[in-house]
Amino acid sequence: EQSYFLYRLSQEQLSKLILPIGSFQDFMVEKLAKEFELPITTSSHHEVACLGTLDQVRHVVESRSAASLRYPGLIKHADSRVVGDHFGLYQYRIGQEVKLNRNYGEKLVVSAYQFSSNTLIVDKADSIVSKYARVSEVTWTRPMNGLLQFSCLARLSSNQKDLLNCTIFSFENSVIQVEFEHSLLGMQPGTPIVFYSDDEVLGGGYIETTGGILPAQT
Repeated sequence: EQSYFLYRLSQEQLSKLILPIGSFQDFMVEKLAKEFELPITTSSHHEVACLGTLDQVRHVVESRSAASLRYPGLIKHADSRVVGDHFGLYQYRIGQEVKLNRNYGEKLVVSAYQFSSNTLIVDKADSIVSKYARVSEVTWTRPMNGLLQFSCLARLSSNQKDLLNCTIFSFENSVIQVEFEHSLLGMQPGTPIVFYSDDEVLGGGYIETTGGILPAQT
């Protein structure tokens, strides 16, 4: 199901797009290709294009950047206590458990990044449960009334099984606030979110904050 990747296209672009495979499954595509004597791959399995694991992210960053650009920094508890050191913010994801040299008597997970000071913020796991997300760089595949709130469905990843009920509140042309029906654990800023009405893609954008990105300190 690849509609997740089409949300940035306009109606004009979609009108010129040809998707010949449609709802055909892999085995039917291979069967038709053989009938028409078209070359096919030796495997019916597709490759996932995204960086699915943290180890893959580390490998890409470290193989394409100088060590001097991957700055170490402090790990702070949300109450401002310094609890450790990190060796690059790129090695951590929101919701990831952080192992520290000292036992603080509770499980601590990444709750935020403070980019201005290169600081990793940790807190208890329940601190990153949220029903809200601020979404930026929003595009719509059909015109939407930015003054009215509306309910729809949301997908946070291409392999997500069930769509999530949510309500959208629009503040600006390309920035919206989303309220989910139920609280979610560890939504990842910087990742796409796509909105649906039944099986129609309405549009989407990038999660900017979920209460986990701290403002720059002055």
